[in-house]
Amino acid sequence: MPPSASASEPLPVPPLARRDWVTLAALMAGALALRLLAFTGATTGDAPIYSELAAHPIPSVSFDLAYCCSAGARLGVLLPTRLAYHLLGPGEHAAALYPLLCSLGTVGLAWWLGRAILGAQGGLLAGGLVAACPWQLPYASVLGPDIPMGFWLAASAA
Repeated sequence: MPPSASASEPLPVPPLARRDWVTLAALMAGALALRLLAFTGATTGDAPIYSELAAHPIPSVSFDLAYCCSAGARLGVLLPTRLAYHLLGPGEHAAALYPLLCSLGTVGLAWWLGRAILGAQGGLLAGGLVAACPWQLPYASVLGPDIPMGFWLAASAA
């Protein structure tokens, strides 16, 4: 941190040039392509439970502990998925929309944070690492709280 900056001051981010926008667009296009190639859908873990809960009106969501400990309480996953179901109809692609958007948002935030801290090359490195992260790729299409939580944590750092 520069001597004149304190921990409470925002990072001084240089203005975005055309080259930065092109870099970000290429990074996001590559990240999207990798995520679409690794598409798995709502086939693993708790994804089918979240999908089923999101397909029902929220007041009828059951908090039955014998069925699922806390999935019905995860409104941060259920509400955006419910909106996607309303707009696109229930299905695997609608269920994957919110985690996919959060995963791509994390790539963009990593690029922005890397650029703010280390410059253009740092932004490309940070965004590229998140874009090709082997944990992000298959789970970007799986409905659950993990990918959205990573996005919101990165957004809080930005």
